[in-house]
Amino acid sequence: FRLIRRLEDPAATAAVRAGAAVALGRLGDPAGGEALAAAAEAPDTPDDLRRRAAAALGGFPTPEAVDVLTRLLEREDVKVQQAAAMALGAVPAADESEAGGSAVAALLVKLRTLRGQ
Repeated sequence: FRLIRRLEDPAATAAVRAGAAVALGRLGDPAGGEALAAAAEAPDTPDDLRRRAAAALGGFPTPEAVDVLTRLLEREDVKVQQAAAMALGAVPAADESEAGGSAVAALLVKLRTLRGQ
């Protein structure tokens, strides 16, 4: 899958990798979701790409994607936190799926934490 290779290629420009993240999110293929999750959590991923990967993960209403996004809420970069929160907000909760319920719970915990600061 060419888009996954572009996302994972550290030699590719930031624009190419970011474009691959956006495209993978739009396609919604499960393999793309796994690659986005890996990119979002890899320690060497630049924060701009991490934000793009987080945003794209909002299109994957799976427990695994929600877990990654929940962990991203704790990143130091506020923009990464914002992208993760927005992506969690996009996970459908109305169907009461495991992913939807987890996304809502993660957002509530983060909001309570912010309120306490």
